[in-house]
Amino acid sequence: MPITCSPNELMILEKISKAARALNMECYVIGGFVRDKILGRQTKDMDIVCIGDGIKLAEEVAKQFTPQPQVNFFKNFGTAQIKIELPKQQEDSFKSENADNTPVPSLLERGWGEVSSKSKTTHNTPVPTPLEKG
Repeated sequence: MPITCSPNELMILEKISKAARALNMECYVIGGFVRDKILGRQTKDMDIVCIGDGIKLAEEVAKQFTPQPQVNFFKNFGTAQIKIELPKQQEDSFKSENADNTPVPSLLERGWGEVSSKSKTTHNTPVPTPLEKG
């Protein structure tokens, strides 16, 4: 089942992928983003799980953006959060892709572009997605 991503979502996923490759780390998109894409719904954020240090991954992802966003981390849980504000030309592009014509600042305030990274260190078995055969 193909999942269609907007150019902005693809750009963010490419940056996450580049950071994960630089750290030689496996990571997966999980949760509501995947569900909403399968159901054809509007997305507002991405959750990424990695095999390794989620905070380190988030810091590496943040380096991929200009200006570099702040990384909020939660050491007790091994998680991190990045809120990404799109440059003006990308906001305009996103606005034209937005099916319900919700203004971009409103989407950003609701957390669109938020990327959370979670560590998965309990075992080395990749987390299957609903699209993968287990």
